[in-house]
Amino acid sequence: NVEIGANANACYRLTLAAPQSVTFNLNATPGTYNANQHRVDFYIYDLANALVGGSTGAVASKSVTLNLPAGDFLIRVHHAAANAAPVTFTLTLP
Repeated sequence: NVEIGANANACYRLTLAAPQSVTFNLNATPGTYNANQHRVDFYIYDLANALVGGSTGAVASKSVTLNLPAGDFLIRVHHAAANAAPVTFTLTLP
């Protein structure tokens, strides 16, 4: 679990040696989820800063599956709550 504060971002780098389908799962995991305080969205970019996918919305759990080429990608988790409070989350790639 990672925690981010109000209006913060967490960034991760993913390197793929070969083209493949990748599923990204993001779950906000505070004790009691409130979208107004704990909403987190995520975006995936290639190293040319082109958006290749992501998931947004008020629900606590988000998922997206992308067919990605070999290469490096950045995953940005954005704390997008209107009245942001620190929130814990997990980001998994099963």
